[in-house]
Formats: sequence, C-alpha cells, structure tokens
Amino acid sequence: MEDWDAKVALEDTAPARDIPLADFLKPYRNRCWSKDAYPPSNDEVKAILLACLPNLALLTSTVLFFERIPLAALWAAGVATLPLRTLEVLGLSANRVVGLASILDMASPTVRALRITGAAGGMLRDLAPRLGELRDIYVGESKLGISGLPSLLARCQGFERFVYEADEC
Repeated sequence: MEDWDAKVALEDTAPARDIPLADFLKPYRNRCWSKDAYPPSNDEVKAILLACLPNLALLTSTVLFFERIPLAALWAAGVATLPLRTLEVLGLSANRVVGLASILDMASPTVRALRITGAAGGMLRDLAPRLGELRDIYVGESKLGISGLPSLLARCQGFERFVYEADEC
C-alpha cells in the first residue's frame, strides 16, 4: 500500500468509526524525525484495523506489526483492551518482545492461546508474567533451550496444551 493509499484509508475510516484521526496519528508523529511531513503508512492502517474490529478473536502477524503500533495510538482510537482469544506471532526474537508484551497486556483478560515461532534467548522468561491465563501454547522453531522452560512452566500451570519444538542449534 502506498503512503497516499494509507492516508486515504485512514481519512475514510477514522470518521466512520468516530476515531479522532489527529489524536490517533500523534504517537506516530512523535516517533518521526520530521514532524512536518509525516506520511501515514501501513502501520497506521494496521492499527486502525485493530480499532475497527472489536470482536477480533484471532490475530496472526509478524512481530514487527506489534513493534510499530504505539499503544497510545490504540488508546486514542478508544481501544483499551483487545478481545483476542488467540495470538499468533511469527518470527519473534529476544529484542522484539516489548511490542508483543504490550499487546498481550491489552489482550490479557481474554487471550487463551499463544503461538510463537522463532523464540530466542530469554524471550519466554520475559513474557512469563503475562502468560498466566493461557491454556494453549505453541513454541516452534525455538532456540530457547531447555533452560528457559522452567520459568515459563512455573507461571503457567493451567496449560491444557503445550507444544514445544526446538530448532536444532
């Protein structure tokens, strides 16, 4: 999607959903070097989609999707929680946990399943405090190693399904 298409999509969608577009875009503008010529892009369209889908139960995306959505933008759009039941994250690495942690916090009352591919390092240990209500977790293509599992399992004793597929090191 070109920047122009993103701008038009936002200008058409925001008023229809009573989302104050200037407030919604402010967190994005605050992250830019040039505040004058800020072109809305796919990141904003993805965020506004979350705001426009109040019954969304499943979200599958790359971790970059979560990194590029400031929570302040969702709050400005009137989104305080996400009703997700299942969250699938493709290609997660240890240095990209922050964005996912924020989305998990917003979905924590309802999310019951988490599917992650590409987990590395202490990533699951860092997310463990947010995973207590999960019933189903899948960790695939993981470089986590056995040493990272005890902290996860200690926090999440309500699992009904746990799948862990280690990547060969």
